[in-house]
Amino acid sequence: MPFTPNFIDKLIRNNDFIDPKFYQDPNYVQPPGVTPYHKNNQVAVPLWVTVQTLDFGTLIKMTHYLKPADMTGILSDFNFKPSSRFAFLSALDVIKELRNKCAHGFLIERFSTPEYIKLNRNLVTKLSLDPYHKGGNSVFPSRLKLFDSLKVLGMFVDLRPLGKIFKSLIYQNNKNFSKNSYDLNSRILQDIGAPSYKALKAACVDSVSNRW
Repeated sequence: MPFTPNFIDKLIRNNDFIDPKFYQDPNYVQPPGVTPYHKNNQVAVPLWVTVQTLDFGTLIKMTHYLKPADMTGILSDFNFKPSSRFAFLSALDVIKELRNKCAHGFLIERFSTPEYIKLNRNLVTKLSLDPYHKGGNSVFPSRLKLFDSLKVLGMFVDLRPLGKIFKSLIYQNNKNFSKNSYDLNSRILQDIGAPSYKALKAACVDSVSNRW
């Protein structure tokens, strides 16, 4: 699990809104293997409070460890069926990598998911993804470029605003660069893995209906 042995001590120390007195229960007995709050072993901060302090990567890691019964409500919130659990988790892994690259100023045009992410086959089929293999320890095609990664993201958010940005970029490049001498748009589409601007536009527009 993503929780370290001294997790609750750091949780209370680093978050002023968590008052240990409020979560004190004289009848509380900590389960085996659970490290108590060192100042008072009758303090137990509930999970629904703890999750407010977790970063995106830790939340995703935690979902991988949840029991199937505990995942049912989460899947339902995103309109996923219980049988689609692994497709859901696979999608989150892709989005986490995309988020991390955006957060650290990575040149997003050259984005691709790492080799170690194992893509769920149902997810690949549902979104018509085109994973590829590029070295690493795996022999299975498992990397996605930006175009396919956006299709995954579109399962959760409306990508039409992003489509407007792509449209502006494509039109400006058509205006400022001659296709005969330097077809910048073709290079961009190739880098992100989109077969055409039409396909890229459709991926952004169709995202609202691309739910599971």
